Amino acid sequence: AQSAYDEGNIEEAIKAGNDCLAAYKKEDGTASDNYASILRLLGNAHFVVADYTTGLGFIEQELRIREGKQDLAYAGALENAAQFQNALL
Repeated sequence: AQSAYDEGNIEEAIKAGNDCLAAYKKEDGTASDNYASILRLLGNAHFVVADYTTGLGFIEQELRIREGKQDLAYAGALENAAQFQNALL
């Protein structure tokens, strides 16, 4: 998913990201850092295609996972959420 995103193939990144989320739900659960990273990728990909409502949903899920750590990744998720909310104005 990340390589597709990096190459600008946003639709493929979204498809691969959704596939990864499904796999993590089965294997690792929905509270891992990897799961949160996939949520961020999906949020960013949806931002690129101006699907702000869907993207914000992914970022809000990421925030719920990361909020216990209050680290740099959490700060980045807060910043992303603010950008989405600004875009929705």
